[in-house]
Amino acid sequence: MPPKGKGPKSDFLQCDACGVIVASKDAALHERVCSRCKFEGEKLEHDFIHDGVLHGTLQDYPGDETLTLPEWMKSQLLYLHPSCMKMCNTGIKDVVEVSQEGQTHLLIAWPSTNLVEDKWVLVLGATNRPNFVDPSLRQPGRLDREIEIGVPTAHGRQQILQKILSNVNHSLSIEDITEIADVAHGLTGADLAAVCADAALRALERNIASKNTPDATLSKVVQLTKADMATALRHTKPSAMREVALEIPKVRWSDIGGMKEVKLKLQQVVEWPWKHRDAFIRLGVTPPCGVLLYGPPGCSKTMIAKALATESGLNFIAIKARLYTIKWVGDSERAVRDLFRKARAASPCIIFFDEIDALAVHRGSTSGSSNVGDRVIAQLLTEMDGIEKLEDVILVAATNRPDMIDQALMRPGRLDSIVYVPLPDVDTRKEILHLNLSKKPLGNDVDIEDLASKTNGYSGAEVVAVCQEAALLALEEDINATCVEGRHLEAALKLVQPRISPESVKFYESYWASSQSRHTSKES
Repeated sequence: MPPKGKGPKSDFLQCDACGVIVASKDAALHERVCSRCKFEGEKLEHDFIHDGVLHGTLQDYPGDETLTLPEWMKSQLLYLHPSCMKMCNTGIKDVVEVSQEGQTHLLIAWPSTNLVEDKWVLVLGATNRPNFVDPSLRQPGRLDREIEIGVPTAHGRQQILQKILSNVNHSLSIEDITEIADVAHGLTGADLAAVCADAALRALERNIASKNTPDATLSKVVQLTKADMATALRHTKPSAMREVALEIPKVRWSDIGGMKEVKLKLQQVVEWPWKHRDAFIRLGVTPPCGVLLYGPPGCSKTMIAKALATESGLNFIAIKARLYTIKWVGDSERAVRDLFRKARAASPCIIFFDEIDALAVHRGSTSGSSNVGDRVIAQLLTEMDGIEKLEDVILVAATNRPDMIDQALMRPGRLDSIVYVPLPDVDTRKEILHLNLSKKPLGNDVDIEDLASKTNGYSGAEVVAVCQEAALLALEEDINATCVEGRHLEAALKLVQPRISPESVKFYESYWASSQSRHTSKES
């Protein structure tokens, strides 16, 4: 509130004395920072915080023809100095469009206020989209100081959780809170508050369901547990990912038959840098930036990426690469730039590019005046190892056509780990058959080892299709059938034939051999 005797309370303040932009991914956080600013010193004895937003200011302007908006602002500032004005959502486009006239007056008011030196006024702008702030507002003498409030680190998340839980009845130890903070990747302060609120509701529901406790004593009886927090954490997505995050099925490594070498390679590339960070630092190892999964269609490349996200516990953004080839000039690059911005905000994070060959074809190979592919590749390269370092974000790409991908993406520091996902061998096929047939009642004559030997040349998807087709044949024969018999599987083998030719397999194997030789020559 304004000091006594200084005039009426003002709802719109502005000046040219000093300006600060507070840029934060957490809207609630920069609101709290702005609202709790305290000014120390002889001249600033109190603070005045404006709680409105930019587009609401003109409603409070009296509209007197003899008093322009800048003059009205100046009169209010002289009443209230020393003071502080907070502008919420500084520079957001929709505010500018709604209050275009207000923005013009705002820019005029800055140099025209001309307050004397002892009339101190601070302008504090808050935004979670700093790139949308008008450049003229960021000139020296206006909003000339910029402070970024980033996503909290693991230690920061621990302190936030301790602060939130200090007023909550809970059974969590310091070790429990630290463990939760370590796995809450990319969550902001507001996200963590939502996790605690959700956990409290779960604790309340559990208590009400198990006990007949009077409402008056619920607050003393209900206790938040580690299990409540863990469940709430699994259902809370980082704010930065809500526009792009997809619901990923909970696929585990155990759901994918065989492929032990592929699983181990991905664990080394993706999981180890997070789980054994100290070891990487001790030996001076730089974690890989990207992984390329390639191989014949139907060999579980996408499923492997989903299992990788589940097992690693990292945030996961899955996109179809072909959706980023937009014909309008600049839109594809903007989409790629926004994607990486969201991934950085939610780091550590995995970006999964499915069908990357549709996005990253050889430059110069596409026809047309727009050259969308060339521009998208240039933007990808900029994001991966440009001036701004890509930290705690790893790219996982999948393709059936590795020969079509631009070689600039394949060099070390980009998609530097190339993983071949081949057709399943006999042991892998046996595991796939066991995983799928174990869910179905089987006749005594079913021989999984014999089936595994007969499915040579089948992809993983085709082996699964054999199991599904056999069950359908059993139902077709008798809708009341109680099991799948060996003859049904034999008939399914005749209906489901391998579609990957030996020539295609030879191509993938030769590409793998050549990529390994190139990698060896670079190391030597």
